[in-house]
Formats: sequence, structure tokens, C-alpha cells
Amino acid sequence: MAAEQGPPTRLGSAGELLEESVMSISRHVNHFVVPVGNASVPQARNLARATLAEWGFASGTRLADSIAVIVSELVTNSVVHAAEAASNVRVTLRLWDGRLTVEVYDDHPQRPRLCSARAADEHGRGLHIIHSLATEWDGRVELRTSPGRPGKAVVVMLDSEGTSAKRERPAEDRVAVLV
Repeated sequence: MAAEQGPPTRLGSAGELLEESVMSISRHVNHFVVPVGNASVPQARNLARATLAEWGFASGTRLADSIAVIVSELVTNSVVHAAEAASNVRVTLRLWDGRLTVEVYDDHPQRPRLCSARAADEHGRGLHIIHSLATEWDGRVELRTSPGRPGKAVVVMLDSEGTSAKRERPAEDRVAVLV
């Protein structure tokens, strides 16, 4: 005789909350590799913009523009400072429940450092720009290394619904801020 099945067991309120939380998690990941060279930065920026558009962040929005600048600056740093040790730069974009992460990895062991740029200097502002954008989006910047691997990853985490999402400004204002 088969065992009789009763009604499904109802989850308690904590279980219901957990189930709702798991169902609301949005996960997207895209990895791409760009060769070190003159085309690295525009190629990485275009791939990042295409990825964001696929995830629903239209080009020209404040968040998409911020990510494009972050990818451009980090890949530029890798190309300029790690070219002798790296033939490729690896970029990973992750979206996980409202947190957007940009990770740029190269094989060079030298750690990036903040510089003080003078008005006439062509270089030295990238990490300052990245830190400003991370702050604006309620995020942070980290450096990650792995034992036994020579390189490093610069990781920028942003809240896609951060404070600047509430203060959307026209594109001409954004350009003026970064120039």
C-alpha cells in the first residue's frame, strides 16, 4: 500500500523570505580578453557597453557611462603599465542583485598607485576618477592578488541603484565633470 501524501508542507516566514530572496537575485557574468595594444581600450569599452545593454543598462545612461569610463581607465592602466609582462588584459563584468562589478586583471606584479597629477600632465588621474565614480555609486575599489600568480586584479564594485541613480544629469554635464 502506497503511503498517503498530505498537503505540501508550508514554509515558515523565514523560509518564505529566503525563497523570495533567492528568486529576486539577478545574476549575469561576462568575461572577455583583449590583447594589449592600441585597440585594447576602445575594444574593451565597446564590449562593456554591449554587455551592459544586453543586461538592460542602455548606453548614454549615467551608470553605463560610469562603467565605460571605469573599464577604459583600468584597461589603459594595464596597457600602459603592464605591457611588458602581459599580452592580454582580462575583463569581467558581474551583475548580482543590484551590485555591478568590474574586474580588470593583468599579469604584471606591480600594484597600481594613486598619483598626484599636475594640470599639464597627461597621465595620473585614472585611479582618482575611478575612486570618485565608485564613491558616487555607493561602491568601492579593491586590489586582489592570488598566491602563486604574478598579476593582480583591480575590482570596482558599484550599487546599480546608488545615490547617483537618483540624480540623473544630462550627458553634457557628465562630460564636463570628467574633462
